[in-house]
Amino acid sequence: MRHNYHNTFTLTMNKKLLHIFALLATAATLALGSCKDDSFSLEARIEGLGDQEVQIVYATIDGVQSQSVTAVEDVIKYEGYAPQVTMVNLVMPNGMPTIRTVAVNGDNLKLQGILGSPYPTKVKGGDIAKEWHGFMSEHLNEAERNATDGALNPIIAEFVANNPNNVLSTLLLIYEYAPLCNNDMTDSLLNIINSEAKPLYMLSTYNALRNELNKANRSRGFYQFTLPTSEGDWETFTRPSNGYALIWAWSIDDRDRRHNVDSIKRLKDLYGKRFAVNTLFLDADTSRWRNRIKADSTTWTHYWVPGGPNNPSIKSLGLIRTPYYLLIDSFGANPYRGNSLADIEKMINERDKERKNITLIR
Repeated sequence: MRHNYHNTFTLTMNKKLLHIFALLATAATLALGSCKDDSFSLEARIEGLGDQEVQIVYATIDGVQSQSVTAVEDVIKYEGYAPQVTMVNLVMPNGMPTIRTVAVNGDNLKLQGILGSPYPTKVKGGDIAKEWHGFMSEHLNEAERNATDGALNPIIAEFVANNPNNVLSTLLLIYEYAPLCNNDMTDSLLNIINSEAKPLYMLSTYNALRNELNKANRSRGFYQFTLPTSEGDWETFTRPSNGYALIWAWSIDDRDRRHNVDSIKRLKDLYGKRFAVNTLFLDADTSRWRNRIKADSTTWTHYWVPGGPNNPSIKSLGLIRTPYYLLIDSFGANPYRGNSLADIEKMINERDKERKNITLIR
């Protein structure tokens, strides 16, 4: 029996933010004509922000731009420089998405939004920004209804096929299309877009960008929680110092549990110290939990989650069913979430291969 838990679209979008920052760190912005004005302005009213500090992160042809700005009564004001179209991300210090938008020099953007949601509720100024948010507003219900990574993939693929000359096709493909386990399809869609709507230097690095998550990722520590363990104490999970950490969320009645345990053991043997295993038990019956752990004969870290998926400590994980797997890398990013251990193995092997190729090129 599979357990389905509450849907949460905001956390799905957090994963997209991790992918976005990987792109930002290598300056994968869209090199599309400059405006005569030499700056853009942004004024964002974000309900619930108060007087907190926000990190503004975006990329230009000169590299990653990052600046801390303090809000005043929910309002952030900022002036930046972006001669090419870029994605501007406003992020809390703990990694929570505040808002994001598209900007280019000459834009005078005025946004309204809600703390915790990456998409503004209102947008004024900036033709590309309005087109971007118009598309997302039209299709957010679809993503929210599915509450899974890749819910928008078919919609984006159709838009790209019908709009190969539109810069929005490139924006959507880079920042919203979920490439996990869909790398071949991503490449096919990129080939559809005409050269005028995508910069050559960005394409030359795209294969590396798909899985190379950069140290500039601002979400380090976002996937962190402190919970009781099977050893009788409380431990804090943080990103691994190297390699990957697997988080396996499970319930007592999950189907194929024995097979899942054996598969994870095999992955642990395959990747060794590069692959740490952490389990999250979401049910209330700790007696059955301890009996199962004992029968598994593993040395993994076993956490119990009082209150199940609604426990505030694990809200950032966005758990929606069991069994469910999240892979956290050494940058604190989440390159995989889903229910396929085979896909996790495939992704790690692909990343290892790409890193090897990058090293050889250098």
